[in-house]
Amino acid sequence: MERSRAFGMKTLRMLHREYRVLERACDALQGIDRATLIMEAALFEAHRLGIRYSVAAPTPLKAPWPYTPARGEESTGFRLTITLSLSTLEIVGKAAAHVGVSEPLFLIGSVLAYIGRLQKKFQGTHVDPPELADAIREKLREIVLPAQYRYRERHDP
Repeated sequence: MERSRAFGMKTLRMLHREYRVLERACDALQGIDRATLIMEAALFEAHRLGIRYSVAAPTPLKAPWPYTPARGEESTGFRLTITLSLSTLEIVGKAAAHVGVSEPLFLIGSVLAYIGRLQKKFQGTHVDPPELADAIREKLREIVLPAQYRYRERHDP
């Protein structure tokens, strides 16, 4: 079977703790696909940064992007290959260049920050049955994130 040309693949090299956070978030969100959560997070972060097709050049950052994953001596123990639409890949490329990181690091940092936002802001208004929303919120709150990804009410890029 020939792979569709409407999609591209990205390989993310993740630390064990990053992968564990991603897995727990997917589980909390009723088994959402990892690639779907990552794509949702990356598009959210790109738009938050002002990266859109309708904008020629976003406002320059006033400070370094706070969500760059730390990569010291620790080895990345997990490889995750995801498939994203070509339009998403284009936005991700622009956003990664804007913040000065590789596309995989942008995807990882975006999803971890997004999980932090979900921990604080997810309401579950479309969850059926509605009582399940409490369980989802509780599972999200149980995820331990590094401090840089914990949601703060006001954060400018």
